Amino acid sequence: MLVVLKAWLKRHRLEAALSLASIWSQRWSSLSTWGAMGIALGLPVFLLSFLSQLAAYEGQWQGQASISVYLKASAKALEAGKLTVEMEAAPGVVRAKLISREDALAEFAEKTGMADILNAFDENPLPIVIEVIPSQSGGLAAEAFRRQFAKHPLVDEIVFDEAWMRRLGAIMETATRLIQALGLVMSLGVVLIVSNMLRLAIENRRVEIEVQKLIGATDAFVRRPFLYFGLWHGLGGGLVASLLVQSALIYLSGPVEALAQSYRSGFALQGLGLAAVLTLLLFAALLGLLSAWMAAGQHLRAIEPE
Repeated sequence: MLVVLKAWLKRHRLEAALSLASIWSQRWSSLSTWGAMGIALGLPVFLLSFLSQLAAYEGQWQGQASISVYLKASAKALEAGKLTVEMEAAPGVVRAKLISREDALAEFAEKTGMADILNAFDENPLPIVIEVIPSQSGGLAAEAFRRQFAKHPLVDEIVFDEAWMRRLGAIMETATRLIQALGLVMSLGVVLIVSNMLRLAIENRRVEIEVQKLIGATDAFVRRPFLYFGLWHGLGGGLVASLLVQSALIYLSGPVEALAQSYRSGFALQGLGLAAVLTLLLFAALLGLLSAWMAAGQHLRAIEPE
């Protein structure tokens, strides 16, 4: 049994090496194929990575918006601080931030450029504000929060844009599904690329296959080198795709970070992690292997020795 297993493994290693050598002997043709496969796989991966990073950034892109709690003019700083802690501990709240009258005035003056007009007031006309970030349940969490604190003696008004949150959530869901559909279409394109290449490879070895079948070779034996052919092409396409995605994310990271900073945001575009790269390579290799399995089975059945 051990001898049979060793012989089986040796045969597979030989077929894998021969398939790789065959691909390398036609490296320029293989590189063009890998490039086409890399673009087909890389485009949806890039879009999905970009979108997922936007969605993950502090939960701001998953149907969440801040709730502005305006306190009454009689509210004291100590009371506001205690209320902020109470709100942060409420169900469905990610965090709560206290904005004092002075901070609110400075921020308003900076954003509007109306500092001179505000200085004309004897007293600061702006109230204390508590900015609350709800959980991913979006509008439901915000509505529950409003019902809980709307009648609090220190609260004057609670404002949040429920329609905006729902609209943004719908946009993100639509974009995600479009990217998934694009990924499916591109994956089918990869299957067609590998299938077409495999058909040409089988036709080039038609006489050899007929001889192998004539002397009793099984379909599994004849199909084996073509499976490695698809596996190597899929792996090469996945490698090109990962390089393209990493390059695109790195290339865009500078402008995206500059744009985010102009809005006082700390968002920064990150490249693919090691786990994501390995997942992409594994998916591409399995896709190439599956494509080869289906195509080889179909084409080899049509070849029989006369």
